[in-house]
Amino acid sequence: MAIAYIEGFDKYGKGFTTFITSGPQIPVNSLVNTVFANEWTVSTGSPSPTYIAPPLSSNGQSLGITATTGTLTATHTFTSNFAKAIGGVRFQATAVGGNVTADILRFQDSGTIQARISYNSTTSALVVTNAAGTAVATFTGVLAPGSTHYIEWNFTMSNSAAWQIWLDGVSLGSGSGANFHGSANNTYNQIVLVAGGNGISVAGPSEAFDDLYVDDGNGSPLLTNPIVDTEFATSDSSVQFTNGAFAVGFQNMNEGAPVAPGANTLFLRKITPPVNCTLNSVVVMPGATSAGANFKAVLYADSAGSPGALTATGTQVTGCTVAVALSMPFGAGQALTGGTSYWIGYITDTSVTMMVESTATTVGWEKTNTYASGAPNPAGTATNASFTSLAIWGAMSGIANNWRDISNNPAFGYAGDYSYVTDNVVGHEDLYGVAALSTAPTTIYAVKVSAYMKDSAAGARTVTINTKSSTTDSAGTNAGFTPATTYGWFSSYWLTDPNTSAAWTSSGLNAALMGFKITA
Repeated sequence: MAIAYIEGFDKYGKGFTTFITSGPQIPVNSLVNTVFANEWTVSTGSPSPTYIAPPLSSNGQSLGITATTGTLTATHTFTSNFAKAIGGVRFQATAVGGNVTADILRFQDSGTIQARISYNSTTSALVVTNAAGTAVATFTGVLAPGSTHYIEWNFTMSNSAAWQIWLDGVSLGSGSGANFHGSANNTYNQIVLVAGGNGISVAGPSEAFDDLYVDDGNGSPLLTNPIVDTEFATSDSSVQFTNGAFAVGFQNMNEGAPVAPGANTLFLRKITPPVNCTLNSVVVMPGATSAGANFKAVLYADSAGSPGALTATGTQVTGCTVAVALSMPFGAGQALTGGTSYWIGYITDTSVTMMVESTATTVGWEKTNTYASGAPNPAGTATNASFTSLAIWGAMSGIANNWRDISNNPAFGYAGDYSYVTDNVVGHEDLYGVAALSTAPTTIYAVKVSAYMKDSAAGARTVTINTKSSTTDSAGTNAGFTPATTYGWFSSYWLTDPNTSAAWTSSGLNAALMGFKITA
């Protein structure tokens, strides 16, 4: 096989969402597409959500899509054109109201549909569908609503196409003469995950996708129920990049509705920095714009699991903008001790909607507090009945470990430069130890290493994504990338162990180092 793409939806955090399932639209579309940048482009609809959901296999996450009306899509665009669509994905769907056949996968040529795979929950049917939306073959009773199955395909892109489709490694059927040719080309360069395909306007569907692989068209379907196992850096091996910043806290944006702590409120959440560091500011993500709202960061000591004595109050910040991180600085950095718990938060004079990290209602801490009187000391007793779970974090400096800066999930870059390493010297490389695989697989088909990068200096730089196995340091399938001035994902692949040129073993992969290098 020759892998063109692997996706487990594990590196985008938990619960990151574009919309909630009811109520007002959450206006953070730009944030969502920044999280997915260079990997997926997520369409929008109201109040239809796209979110990171629990896994459909043994680990990680999945991509959930719910289209209450119309169609919602997540599109990955390849850098090459492929004459054959070969690949697989784990899929789960709920019932769709009415006897409706709707797309779940599309293969497109720069936006023009070439072929489709569709689903009818009423008849539990998986349907091979042509470019025009007409069924080529229908397999009834194979995919009951709520069940999870692995779908694989081998479609030729032409106006008289050969095709075959599998479910859980067993062929459902094959044929020829299908019109997989909506554009002028016999190729495709986009795969699209769909909810509400064919423009349905009935209740549902809610769908989830996981463990996706795409072959470049020269191989064959795997037919082995493959799983994508995603792991993150856990140690520095050899590092030359500069430690730029570090963040501690709660940066995920959950599928829950944003909330607004009231005017004249003190809000806090507990953090425990893993190492000694300096707290420079407290950061939140506004869900609304307010030109006149005033905010000050606060830091409290922990007292038996509750906020205790006031340690510091920050300088006043006036105004906030929706989906733009609000940074509230302290006048001087606050030294924090690794392994010790603290409470960070803010006081405000105005009720402003903020994004939430979790739907839990008992992990935050709120108290009515007159802003003009300053933060209370000690904190006292929470007075609000329901404690919210805002996305909030501390912007830190002064740590020694590069791997901590690049192991956040999701990467902090979607919200700004709050956790990163940086360099501008050609030849410099960072290599990290990575957590061991969660299982010992029988076969490792391919290894994908990804980095979330941008170019912050004048002039372009070329960067490779590297894997070092034993003494062999390899850039894999990509000779180098030129990152833009905004963050995006970049990846390279290894089908074999670069040190042995043989298939990867679990021990060989677990011992390998991963990282990145400036090459030009």
